[in-house]
Amino acid sequence: MNAKRAAWAETALAAFCAVTGQNTEEEAHEAMTDLICDLLHLANAKRLNPSSIISQAIGHYEHEILYPDD
Repeated sequence: MNAKRAAWAETALAAFCAVTGQNTEEEAHEAMTDLICDLLHLANAKRLNPSSIISQAIGHYEHEILYPDD
């Protein structure tokens, strides 16, 4: 299941890079960082708590690493 999750993220990253002009292969780290940053700006604009989103996302990630079939 985690391979499928990574593929979904790759699709989102590719779309983001197409809009920003970044290269997903050469600038993967920077592009991922920028996408996460922009998602946090979006969360803030929607009056959501960016720190809470990051904490929850890390918790989900850690759970999915331990239980990849969930």
